[in-house]
Order: sequence, then structure tokens, then C-alpha cells
Amino acid sequence: MIPNKQNGAGYVMLLGMKNGEALYGAFHAMILYLSKQPIHDGWLTKDGTQRGEPITAKFLADRIKFSTATVQAMLSAVTKEIGWLIDHSSEKKVESVAYPEKRVDIRFVAMAQKFHRTQAQNHPHQSELQKVNRPTTTLVGARHLETFHLKHGWPLKTIEDLLGWIPEHSFWCYQIRSLASIRKVSRSNGALKFDNALAQMKSEAEMDLLTGEQLEQDMFKRGLGTGDYEEVQNTRTVEMLWRRKV
Repeated sequence: MIPNKQNGAGYVMLLGMKNGEALYGAFHAMILYLSKQPIHDGWLTKDGTQRGEPITAKFLADRIKFSTATVQAMLSAVTKEIGWLIDHSSEKKVESVAYPEKRVDIRFVAMAQKFHRTQAQNHPHQSELQKVNRPTTTLVGARHLETFHLKHGWPLKTIEDLLGWIPEHSFWCYQIRSLASIRKVSRSNGALKFDNALAQMKSEAEMDLLTGEQLEQDMFKRGLGTGDYEEVQNTRTVEMLWRRKV
């Protein structure tokens, strides 16, 4: 999905550059190419996933029939000057964002989009919830998630697990419908709910002990490996059980 306003700062800046019209054309040709991929999580890789092989300027130029020079100039412009793309190739940016309070790490944007999409499906009759995937709402939610990670030290996997757990929980599915409701100034209505949800998820995980057969079923369902679980000995039967790590 692409915004259709034509007075935005990035749009004006790109068209004002040398050969700007060609750069803008290359950007949209890139979007057309990416739209054909089976995965649409926002990663410029050959399979569309975060861990996929990065798409180079030459590779992309061959696919969209633009010159490599134009594609390279476009990628540089929309990454450095404009910020439509974020460069994750630098080691120092693995766990941080380049411009705090301005740009949000794309990983948190993807998390927010997925969560809002799921919640909109869970509450189809609530018209206000069907609008939560607006870019502004997604950005606000993503920024809150980034704050939990950078300032409060929540691991990325913990955040991902919690966002997957909330929509499936009969109580929290209704309590946290949109991430935009997590406000720093309103602990009782915002971030505190997120803290409480995490505490309950961890508590339930501690009680959710699995037998060997249940372990295999849970791994298959969640796409996890044995390293994602820890062994727990049943003190009464001396039976070895497993619990998913949180």
C-alpha cells in the first residue's frame, strides 16, 4: 500500500533531486516487483523474509528493466536522505534505530501491523478497530514496542510472543485491541496493561508443562525447536516434562 498524497516531504525531495523523476519511477517499479513475492513483511530480500538474501541494485535492475546506476541512486536516496527504506546491513544497527523519535525500526512496524491485522479480524463488527492499520496508528504502536525493547530491555522474542498471545487470550484480546492505546502518561490504561499481560503470559507458561508427545505437537504448531523449551522434572513422578521458554 502506498500513500497517494503528493505534497509529502519525501515525495517533494525525491522529485527535486537530479534525475528525480527516474528515481521515483524506479522506486515504484521496485514496489511492483516486491508485490509478487509470497511474503510481504517489508524486507528487501529475494524471498521477502527478514533472513532472506538481500536484493542488490544489479539484481533489482535486471528484474525491473532499469539501469543499475538509476536503481543504486534510488536506493541510496530513499534510504539516506528520505528514509523510506532503513539500512540494516550495518552491525551497529542490529538492535537499535538510527533516528530515535523520528524513524522506527521496521521490525516493530511489522509487529504492529501484524497485531492490528489480527485484532481487526477478531473484532469485525467494531468499525473503529477496522481503522487501526492506518499508517499513523501503526507508527505509534511500533514506537511503543520499540520503547519496550530499547528502554525497558524487553527481548524481541518476548515482544513477538506477547503480541501473538494477546489476540488468542479471551480476556486480553479485548483489553488490548490496539497498540496505539499504550500511553506513557496513562499507566493505568496503557503500558501497565501490557506489563500485566506479560506477567500473566509468563505465569501461564510456567503452568503449561508438556509431555514428550505434547512437546512434539507444540513444536510443530509453533514452528519451534527443542532449544526453545526447557526440561522440568515432576517431583512426584520423577517424569521429565518440558516448558516453553518465555
